Amino acid sequence: MDDGNDKFYFGIFHNVPKDGTLHVSPGYLSGYESTYPWSEFYNIQADLDDPEAIETVPVDDGGSKTPMFIYNIGGEMVGKSFSDLPAGIYIVRYTDGSVKKVLKR
Repeated sequence: MDDGNDKFYFGIFHNVPKDGTLHVSPGYLSGYESTYPWSEFYNIQADLDDPEAIETVPVDDGGSKTPMFIYNIGGEMVGKSFSDLPAGIYIVRYTDGSVKKVLKR
């Protein structure tokens, strides 16, 4: 198929078996079934919750997280607490596995 989408198709779905199941929201099923490269999947199931039904999104203020390791921008571990660190930009790995960039003033 040479419709100008081959580069897009090759990049995203290269080595992805098309005999797997693609799960989509019911309101979007016909779009997936008729739009290349999604239509290349043999089994498209409309079994996901509708994204329009999401009423709220929780906001993470970072207040309840505990730093596990703190790194400088060079990737060097510099501590486990901000209390002894000078002002600067740090990369923090929290105990829940998340990672954030933090500016200490």
